[in-house]
Amino acid sequence: MDINEELLYHFEKGLNPQNLGSSLIPATILGFGEISTIFQIADYTDLAFKRMPLFSDRASAETYIVPERKPLFRQNPNIK
Repeated sequence: MDINEELLYHFEKGLNPQNLGSSLIPATILGFGEISTIFQIADYTDLAFKRMPLFSDRASAETYIVPERKPLFRQNPNIK
Protein backbone atom coordinates (compact mmCIF):
# COMPACT_ATOMS: atom_id res chain seq x y z
CA MET A 1 0.00 0.00 0.00
CA ASP A 2 1.44 3.32 -1.07
CA ILE A 3 0.35 6.28 1.07
CA ASN A 4 1.44 9.81 0.28
CA GLU A 5 2.90 10.95 3.60
CA GLU A 6 3.01 14.55 2.42
CA LEU A 7 -0.74 14.41 1.82
CA LEU A 8 -1.26 13.15 5.38
CA TYR A 9 0.97 15.90 6.74
CA HIS A 10 -0.99 18.58 4.87
CA PHE A 11 -4.27 16.94 5.86
CA GLU A 12 -3.32 17.15 9.54
CA LYS A 13 -2.02 20.72 9.28
CA GLY A 14 -5.07 21.93 7.39
CA LEU A 15 -7.70 20.00 9.35
CA ASN A 16 -10.44 22.03 10.98
CA PRO A 17 -12.21 19.53 13.27
CA GLN A 18 -14.99 22.01 14.07
CA ASN A 19 -15.72 22.66 10.39
CA LEU A 20 -14.51 19.80 8.20
CA GLY A 21 -15.77 21.57 5.09
CA SER A 22 -13.24 24.36 5.56
CA SER A 23 -10.29 21.97 5.90
CA LEU A 24 -7.45 22.26 3.39
CA ILE A 25 -7.91 18.68 2.09
CA PRO A 26 -11.43 17.30 1.60
CA ALA A 27 -12.41 14.47 3.94
CA THR A 28 -15.47 12.64 5.18
CA ILE A 29 -15.96 11.28 8.69
CA LEU A 30 -16.74 7.57 8.52
CA GLY A 31 -16.94 7.05 12.27
CA PHE A 32 -15.46 7.95 15.61
CA GLY A 33 -14.52 6.46 18.95
CA GLU A 34 -13.75 7.88 22.36
CA ILE A 35 -10.49 9.53 21.29
CA SER A 36 -10.23 8.74 17.59
CA THR A 37 -11.89 9.64 14.32
CA ILE A 38 -12.00 7.58 11.13
CA PHE A 39 -11.77 9.58 7.91
CA GLN A 40 -11.96 8.99 4.22
CA ILE A 41 -9.43 11.43 2.73
CA ALA A 42 -9.51 13.07 -0.71
CA ASP A 43 -8.15 10.73 -3.38
CA TYR A 44 -8.04 7.64 -1.14
CA THR A 45 -11.70 6.67 -1.44
CA ASP A 46 -10.93 2.96 -0.96
CA LEU A 47 -9.12 3.47 2.38
CA ALA A 48 -10.04 4.59 5.87
CA PHE A 49 -7.64 6.61 8.02
CA LYS A 50 -7.82 6.53 11.81
CA ARG A 51 -6.70 9.76 13.47
CA MET A 52 -5.67 9.40 17.10
CA PRO A 53 -4.12 11.89 19.48
CA LEU A 54 -0.38 11.68 19.91
CA PHE A 55 0.97 11.38 23.41
CA SER A 56 4.55 12.29 24.24
CA ASP A 57 4.64 9.98 27.24
CA ARG A 58 2.59 7.59 29.33
CA ALA A 59 1.55 10.25 31.85
CA SER A 60 0.05 12.38 29.08
CA ALA A 61 -1.92 9.42 27.74
CA GLU A 62 -3.22 8.51 31.18
CA THR A 63 -4.88 11.91 31.56
CA TYR A 64 -7.28 10.83 28.78
CA ILE A 65 -8.26 7.56 30.42
CA VAL A 66 -11.30 7.38 32.67
CA PRO A 67 -10.53 5.96 36.15
CA GLU A 68 -12.29 2.61 35.65
CA ARG A 69 -10.08 1.84 32.61
CA LYS A 70 -6.72 2.71 34.17
CA PRO A 71 -6.16 -0.80 35.59
CA LEU A 72 -6.50 -2.26 32.07
CA PHE A 73 -4.08 0.32 30.70
CA ARG A 74 -1.47 -0.49 33.34
CA GLN A 75 -1.71 -4.24 32.71
CA ASN A 76 -0.82 -3.91 29.03
CA PRO A 77 2.89 -4.84 28.71
CA ASN A 78 3.10 -3.11 25.31
CA ILE A 79 2.48 0.31 26.86
CA LYS A 80 5.50 1.78 28.60
